[in-house]
Amino acid sequence: MIDAGACDALKQGGSLLPAGLVRVEGQFSQGEPVPILDEAGHCLAYGLPAYDSEEMVRLTGCQSGEIAGKLGREGPDAIVHRNDLAMPP
Repeated sequence: MIDAGACDALKQGGSLLPAGLVRVEGQFSQGEPVPILDEAGHCLAYGLPAYDSEEMVRLTGCQSGEIAGKLGREGPDAIVHRNDLAMPP
């Protein structure tokens, strides 16, 4: 689930950054298709995340520069890159 700023960024063709993530539900693996919901629960897109669900929980709301500190390793700045997003028309 993402905040309003992240919704706007996706609609303008941007990637999903961890700062816009407000909640992670369920369990999934890195690269597994997941729905991306707004705070009202509406599905905005489907994406292939760069991180698994446990990592995404740790990254919720953090800045991209904090990823290495949160995970103990370097990783992509975007949790879902715009090239890995499918948005309905």
